[in-house]
Amino acid sequence: IVYKTIRKAIATRNISDNVIFHSDNGSAYSSIRTNYLLRQHGFVHSYSASSNPFDDAPGESFFSHFSSEILADTVSKMPFRSERDMRKRVAEYVDFYNNERPHESNDYLTPKQKEAQYERRHQMKVDNR
Repeated sequence: IVYKTIRKAIATRNISDNVIFHSDNGSAYSSIRTNYLLRQHGFVHSYSASSNPFDDAPGESFFSHFSSEILADTVSKMPFRSERDMRKRVAEYVDFYNNERPHESNDYLTPKQKEAQYERRHQMKVDNR
């Protein structure tokens, strides 16, 4: 899943230089295949320190919200009817999380808005050279 997700991001996103890919030390992230793909596309791979969940606060925050906003409701109110249903609802949540849900750590902007803000600022710096 990790390898396919990285490949999809490379194919569908406008990825610039100096991308940092931060992950834990799990085998899916530290595999030779995944690391080759990251190096091939100029990514810098950053690993969390062992047993330190605060080292990846944004990732931990996402999964905390995902667990409380989707999984808790799924177990008690709306169980997944199939794997296809589960995949659809997870994709819908990720879309909501990135495009509609404001984040305190992003000055109450969505990740998409924050990324656009960064791109505008970065472009202004390039244009002013």
